[in-house]
Amino acid sequence: MTIAAVAALLPTDVVKTGESISLDWNNMLSLSDNVKGCLVEATEEKKQEIKEDEEKLSPKDVALGRQECCAFMRVHDMDIPKELQMNGRDVASLTLHRAMHSQAGRRGPERNATASMFFVDMDLKLILDQLVQLGLAEATEDSSRYSPGRETANALKRRSIQVDPNWPVRPWHAANPRNLREVLIWNGMVRRGAQGFGNEWPIVKARGIIPAPPRNVAEFLWDSKNVHKYNNMSQGRRDGIIFQEGIDTPANESIYGFPGSAKVFKSYNKIKMVPRTVELVSILHARALEPPLAAPGTYIIVNRSIWESDMGQQERRTNANDNNQLIRSEILLGVQLLRPLNGGKACEITTIAHAVAPGVNKMVAKAAANVSAAKILRDIQAHASQM
Repeated sequence: MTIAAVAALLPTDVVKTGESISLDWNNMLSLSDNVKGCLVEATEEKKQEIKEDEEKLSPKDVALGRQECCAFMRVHDMDIPKELQMNGRDVASLTLHRAMHSQAGRRGPERNATASMFFVDMDLKLILDQLVQLGLAEATEDSSRYSPGRETANALKRRSIQVDPNWPVRPWHAANPRNLREVLIWNGMVRRGAQGFGNEWPIVKARGIIPAPPRNVAEFLWDSKNVHKYNNMSQGRRDGIIFQEGIDTPANESIYGFPGSAKVFKSYNKIKMVPRTVELVSILHARALEPPLAAPGTYIIVNRSIWESDMGQQERRTNANDNNQLIRSEILLGVQLLRPLNGGKACEITTIAHAVAPGVNKMVAKAAANVSAAKILRDIQAHASQM
């Protein structure tokens, strides 16, 4: 079912009043084709409209199986247009948001149930392009907004700022290519004046050298079967909807119009300071970057949590079999930027982690995130021979 079909299901009074439509997350990861689409109840009259709308799909869309995830993502820090094209006309994104948001409309808006929660399937390309832009900006910012850890500060004092003629970002505090075990760590906060959920939680940046080609590293990180090799907290990562495969897929060959690959995943992590297993559900996207954004051969992987409703941050509803052992956390921004070195035979990786961890003290979370970022990067380095 296309997004236009979903829009056709919305009665006029729903758009006006903001009455909500409930979307079931348990079905989100199992959607395998268009006809399942968003699980909403349609009248017989609307079903015929849906059928007619789906017949308008291009042969390419039908053949390749355009996927939809029926999920919401925070976009308070993205540049989202006020109006989007839908069904041949301009529709205000705020209006669509109010029509599609979940139970919040029936009992008054929640504090975080605002237009900053975007229905992903309205424009997947827009969301991924914006996420890449945001991730690249954070990963390449070496300003005073990021404070180096003590060991990092000492390491940077002993060397001059590196200048790579092929790298467009200045200044750039590069990792030492002669020390494969060195990991640089910075802590930062969201840009001053920025508003939005989770701004009070710190951002952790890590940088180091991986003795493997950037594309190989990107493929290694993309494969969910490899997560346990570099993340000892992982209890597993499962792929859900695969929007598009192939990190080097060009935009003109994509039915969505974006380059690279994208998928939904669900992961579980066991963190020492959290009594329950932490569950994450995110969209993961990888693509190659080209000049003038980056040097040729650069790759970036970004991810952000998605939600089954526009209320966002909330604990996962568990059943008796779950025994209340899961808690839903949120990745506001995850980034791996892979800069080619030595003619593409090695790369420098810069990671960004900005997460919200319910029930965890922020200072404790910051200290744990620093240790975790360094360990994960060193474990990736240790598996370079497999890439």
